[in-house]
Amino acid sequence: GQTDFTHGGIRGNRGDSPMPLGYAAFVAFDPTGRLYAGSYYDSIIYRFPALLPANAAVADYAIGTNTPGERSVGGNDSLPLSASGIDITPSGRLFYSSSWFGGGGRVTWHNTLPTSGPSPHLWSNVIGQPDMNSFDVNQGGSPAAHTVYGPSDVSSDDTRVAVSDCGNNRVLVWNSIPTTNGQPADVVVGQPTFTTGQANQGGVSATSMSCPTSVLLAEGRLFVADPNNNRVLVWNSIP
Repeated sequence: GQTDFTHGGIRGNRGDSPMPLGYAAFVAFDPTGRLYAGSYYDSIIYRFPALLPANAAVADYAIGTNTPGERSVGGNDSLPLSASGIDITPSGRLFYSSSWFGGGGRVTWHNTLPTSGPSPHLWSNVIGQPDMNSFDVNQGGSPAAHTVYGPSDVSSDDTRVAVSDCGNNRVLVWNSIPTTNGQPADVVVGQPTFTTGQANQGGVSATSMSCPTSVLLAEGRLFVADPNNNRVLVWNSIP
């Protein structure tokens, strides 16, 4: 993303080449050890070799564009703007959250990790929106089990999916990988019901949160970053 440790400009002050990172938002590793880095500004996921040779390493693949370094513009076959989170499961599913596209954002995924060939690739499904071309905040209404408002991160253990739904001050959990677009969540954490979204529910407690920004499913536990309350929440079993 930069040529050395002393630079920090968007895209490394190198324009559209070679494979710059415009506001690097997230990183993940696939089962083979390759590094994936997401660009919030360009809405592209860049893949780098397992062993990075040096500073300013050049990506060997990009998801979200046919031309590396060219910005994505959203839609079914590309990445929506404002990339916010990524997770790659042990089986190779790639989950991706978009926090904003002039609306409420969404979560999409590939059931098989793209590894070669032309990109963009079609996403398998979407949650938080009824289809791949919608981005409205809470789908134009109020918080519900099937809506999101600025999802900031996503995590999956190949069984469940968890999404930090920042704008609705909650975390949504699907007990199985959704198979249809817009499938409602099974569990809400941080709110008493699916239809409420107040920050901290009026007071900081063990059951409240305020704009959770990161979520992780690991070893049968749920971890949630709750930055507005300056804490990390941990559930020793997944709700």
